Parts: sequence; structure tokens; C-alpha cells
Amino acid sequence: LYTTTTMNITFYSSRLYEKEKLLNANRPYNHQFSFEPALLSIETIMAAKDASVISVFTNDDLSAPILEQLHKQNIRHIAIRAAGYN
Repeated sequence: LYTTTTMNITFYSSRLYEKEKLLNANRPYNHQFSFEPALLSIETIMAAKDASVISVFTNDDLSAPILEQLHKQNIRHIAIRAAGYN
């Protein structure tokens, strides 16, 4: 028997062009998504108060104070949305 855990995921620095693709990819899983257009910062961290996972982009703040606060909010997973280049 295969079971999945539903996750609450907050996407920081989210853009409209990402939202549709992420929602479509989520259909089989039914995770709960929230989209925060602002950068992750000490001022916006509470947007993830109900999340178990956050997803950030390259300019989001993942400094020590932010990571400590995320830990206090029981966020244990961070997914980074980035594209590399040479």
C-alpha cells in the first residue's frame, strides 16, 4: 500500500508564469500551495506560518536569522528554484 503525505508549501518570489506549471505538476499529489510574490525576508517570513516546506528563488534571504526563524516555525525543508549557467 502506497501512501503520501500532503505538504503545505509556500513559494516565495513566485511569479504568475510559475503558478500554473506548479499547480499542474501537483495534481496527482494534492499538496497545499501558497504563493508569496515577495522575497523571503524577516518581514515576510510569517507568510509561511502554516507551511512545512518553503520554496525560494535565487534572491531570497536564507541567512542565519531567517533559517533560525524557519526552524522555530517547524519548517524543515527548503526547495530552491534556480537555473544555473556556465
